Amino acid sequence: MKTFKYFTEAKMTRQHFQLIADVIASLELMKSNKDLVARKFATALESTNPGFKADMFMKAYKKSPGWIGPQG
Repeated sequence: MKTFKYFTEAKMTRQHFQLIADVIASLELMKSNKDLVARKFATALESTNPGFKADMFMKAYKKSPGWIGPQG
């Protein structure tokens, strides 16, 4: 059985970050609003894992299937 400590100290992984990027990309919002949401998440997620890189998160978000290019 996993301990409480195991669950409270678990770190988010690349797969978690990619899932968040994909969800943001799929939102039915103007691109400028999606970018703002993605930047806010990137800032907040920096504290979840010492290996997290905000610039890589933004690149992953923009490569996600739901992302719509420069318009909007």
